[in-house]
Amino acid sequence: MKNQSIQKRDVETELLSGTFDYLVEKGLENFSMRELCKHTGFSVGSIYYWFDNKDELIISAAQYGLSKVSESIFDFVLESIDDLEVFFSVCLDRVKKSAIPLKVIFQIFTSPIYGPTIAEHANGLNVVYSRYSQKISNIVKCDAKEMEALVHIFISVITDYVICNNIEATKISMNYLYELFKNISNTK
Repeated sequence: MKNQSIQKRDVETELLSGTFDYLVEKGLENFSMRELCKHTGFSVGSIYYWFDNKDELIISAAQYGLSKVSESIFDFVLESIDDLEVFFSVCLDRVKKSAIPLKVIFQIFTSPIYGPTIAEHANGLNVVYSRYSQKISNIVKCDAKEMEALVHIFISVITDYVICNNIEATKISMNYLYELFKNISNTK
């Protein structure tokens, strides 16, 4: 029974991954179940076995995508935070690689159809961000609550950068964030 549960989870993950990739490629406004089936190799019947309707599928795919993108960005943060100067000098280039997936996620989050439902999931991200804040604070040897505030500011700066693509304003914010990080950490 345990093996069957793992297989079900693998199929669902494959479907969510394929759906998110499709959304990134085509955009929310061009979403088509017929085209999704061609893209993922799943039949409509298979998709509706896993999800009650298209809206549930899109919301779940956005949640999956957000988890994957957040994980990727925070893995980078954890790998490089011990050298703040290097981290802040390459951070925006790294985030830029996730810009299109993040824009799709933001589009779904701000949609009048999907936004209210997916916002519930976003509230759960605070727990995830708290865990990352704790890990980062352990690395840079600072107070976890101070780091949590900086992590939320970092997320806001990244969000603004991805949505508005204003590099000058983002660099000003990142420089300020760099100074804040330096002031609370023992890592220079």
